[in-house]
Amino acid sequence: MTRNSKNKTRADYRADGRKIARHKCADTKRRKRLEKEPEAWLRWYFAQAFPKPFGSVHREMLASARLAFSTGGKGVFVAPRGTGKTTLFQAYALMLLLTGEAPFPAYLPWDAKGVRKALRFWKNAVCFNDRIAADYPEYIDPFVCSKGSSQRCKVLLWADDGEPTGAELLI
Repeated sequence: MTRNSKNKTRADYRADGRKIARHKCADTKRRKRLEKEPEAWLRWYFAQAFPKPFGSVHREMLASARLAFSTGGKGVFVAPRGTGKTTLFQAYALMLLLTGEAPFPAYLPWDAKGVRKALRFWKNAVCFNDRIAADYPEYIDPFVCSKGSSQRCKVLLWADDGEPTGAELLI
């Protein structure tokens, strides 16, 4: 019998620290209700980004995005600076992914700076947005537990079966 056979080894303690529990949706009624209305979904889950009610330009942008995603078409929207075009389209792409409407929504910024900004927006949303984490734990839990660390995200295991979560942050 080895010295560590009765006691937990350091590796066991590290493995326990990598295990995360599966959670249930905090409010399935709210989630289903909001999924039916994209404007309400965006305003609830991104309350800091959309503190004011949507105006006509925002509704037009959302309608344009919905049309492009539902038909598989392309969309370009031109509006004055500071109207929230970028934030709205980034948040809407995440909504499509989380709700299952589009498993791979495409969002193509104009330049590399826009790509970095979009990736940062999504990383912050999946790692640090409490409202999304509460209602979409099946997708978000590993990212929340990783606290934005790509190294930690890769080694997380589900506590119930010990299987890898499969989550990766490549940002």
